[in-house]
Formats: sequence, C-alpha cells, structure tokens
Amino acid sequence: MPEGRPIEADCGSETERICKFIDFFLKPLSNNHPSYIKDTYDFVAKIRGQKVPEDALLVTGDVTALYTNMDIDITLSLIKEAFDLNPDRGLPNDQSLNYSN
Repeated sequence: MPEGRPIEADCGSETERICKFIDFFLKPLSNNHPSYIKDTYDFVAKIRGQKVPEDALLVTGDVTALYTNMDIDITLSLIKEAFDLNPDRGLPNDQSLNYSN
C-alpha cells in the first residue's frame, strides 16, 4: 500500500471480531513487556532516579505503517514464543497460530 493511505475504523467489518479475539490474548502479554510504556506518567515513573548523561537527548518517535511491514512468519513465531513463556490455560492452542500464504 502506498504511504499516506487512509486509516479506517474496523468497527462493524468482517474482521472486527477476530481482531478483538487476537487483542484479548496479546494485550496482556504486550502490557507486561519491559519496553511497554503506557503513557507519559508511566515513562516518567520508569526513568525517575535514572542517571541520564548531560549530553543525552531524549526523543520520541512514531512508527509509520508498522503492521503492513511485519513479516507474518516471524510475527507468528514470536507470538508462539510469548505464549510458551507465559503459559495460560486460556490461550489458544498451536493450531490457531498456523498460517499459510
């Protein structure tokens, strides 16, 4: 897709329910990742007390078109690894992580 494509809401579409299903299982894992930052207050709490060199420059960035550039096989492998490291009886089984192009 060309950059600058419109972002559309998924509400009411045929993929909305599967997106909610995936989000239900992945969100708890992503929120517990050490690199997860909820908001500015969370960021400040995480860096409070850290020594930052005077010549350091703190910056933020925004990712452009992240999901359209993700390798699906690597993504699914990483998700399976995260599920394996965080076993939970409510997680989907291996069969649901199978994908074929």
